[in-house]
Amino acid sequence: MDEKKQDDIALFRFGVISEFFSREFCPGEKSALLREKVSQTYSLPHSARTSIASATLKDWMTRYRRGGFEALKPKERSDQGQSRTLPPELAELIIALKEENPSRSATIIARELELAPPIGHPIPPHQRIVPSTIHRLLVNQGLVHQESPAKDRRHFEYAYPGELYQSDCLHGPRILVPQTGRRRKTYLYAFLPPRGYPATRVVPHAQFYFDEGLLSFEHAFKQALLKKGVPLRLYCDNGSVYRSHHLQVVCASLGIILIHSKAYVPQGKGKAERFFRTLRMQFLNQFDMEKIKGLEDLNSRLWAWHPGGTRGEYHRTIHSSLNETPLDKWMRLVGLRSCRVQELWSFQLPNSLTPKLQGPGRDLPPPYEAEDL
Repeated sequence: MDEKKQDDIALFRFGVISEFFSREFCPGEKSALLREKVSQTYSLPHSARTSIASATLKDWMTRYRRGGFEALKPKERSDQGQSRTLPPELAELIIALKEENPSRSATIIARELELAPPIGHPIPPHQRIVPSTIHRLLVNQGLVHQESPAKDRRHFEYAYPGELYQSDCLHGPRILVPQTGRRRKTYLYAFLPPRGYPATRVVPHAQFYFDEGLLSFEHAFKQALLKKGVPLRLYCDNGSVYRSHHLQVVCASLGIILIHSKAYVPQGKGKAERFFRTLRMQFLNQFDMEKIKGLEDLNSRLWAWHPGGTRGEYHRTIHSSLNETPLDKWMRLVGLRSCRVQELWSFQLPNSLTPKLQGPGRDLPPPYEAEDL
C-alpha cells in the first residue's frame, strides 16, 4: 500500500475517533458516543465497507494513544492469506442474509446455513457455525444496531489557554491597492480562544488577506501557533479550506484534534459571530476605508487595536464577562498552569506546513517584528 493510501486511511480513522479525545466525559457519555458512531454510515477510503464496529473503534483509540497518528496507518496482517474462523465467502453470505432482512437473528442465520449450506462452499460435517460466531461478525460489521442517544446541546467551555482555538473567516471591506490603483475585497481569518468563563479572551491571531483560500488560512494558522502555541483542539466550520488534506495532516502530526461544526447547527459559531460584531463596531466602523493605504496599513491598524501583539487596545480593556483585561487573565492562567504552557511551546512546525506558506506570487503580508510575537 502506497503512502497516499496510508495517509487517507489514517486521516479517516483519526477523524472518526477524534471526538473521543476532544473533551471530558461524564459517566455513560463515552459509551453513548460509541454507540452513535457505530450506528452511522461511512464512506471508508479504499474500501467498500460502510460501517465500523465498536471493537474496531476501540482498537483505533488504543493505537492512537500508544503511537499517535502514525499508529493509525494500516499494517500488513501477520495472518495474511491464512484460513480464519469464517471463510471470506461464508462471511459475505452471512452479511448479505442480515442486510436482506435486518430482523434475522444470529440463531436464525445459523439454522438457515445448517439446513441449506451455500453452494460451492459446503460446511464440513465436523464444523458447526455457532450463533455467537455469527453475532460477533455482525457486531464487527456494525449490523447490530442500538437506539441512538439524545443530542447533547450543552455549551463547551475550557478552563485554560490553549485548550481550544476556534477559527472563522469574515468578509471584510474593499480597500485600495496602491500598486494597481484598484480596490480589492479583503477577508479576515481569526483564531479565537474558547468561549465562556474561566477561559481568557486573548485572541491568538487575526489578519486580513486579499483572498480566503488555503494559503491565507494556513499563513494565519502558523502565526497563531508561533504566538500562543499549539492548542489541543481546533474548531472550525465545514468549508473546503478547513477540510483540506494538508490541514488534516498538519493537525494530526501536531496532535491537534480537528473538530468541524455540524451542518445546519449554527449554535457553535456564536463566539466568532460575537467577536466579528465587536470588530465591526469598535474597529472597522471607526475608519474611512478610502484612507487605508493597502493591506499592510489595514493589518497594522488592526494589530494596534487588537490581535497583533499584547499591546493592542482590546487586550488591555476590561472585558465585561471577565471583570479584568484579557491580557491579565491570560497571564494569570499561564501562571496557574505553567506546565501546560511549557508543553504548548515545546513543538516544531512540521516541514509540510512551511513550503505552502512561502510560494511565490502570493498576497501574503511581510514578516512580523520581534516585539509583535
